Amino acid sequence: MYENTRRHYRVAKRDIYEDPYEGIYVTKEQQQKYLIVTAGLVLLSFIGAVAIILKKK
Repeated sequence: MYENTRRHYRVAKRDIYEDPYEGIYVTKEQQQKYLIVTAGLVLLSFIGAVAIILKKK
């Protein structure tokens, strides 16, 4: 068959930036922080819901 004659070259990594038209890009460190904050909020919401249910009984 045909041999692939295209060569793949590495492209310089883009700087991370925010652009609402293309989406918002975050670093892995920021992603970990957001994950921890989100997990904390979910846990507090769950504990609050359990407290309200137990208070009604």
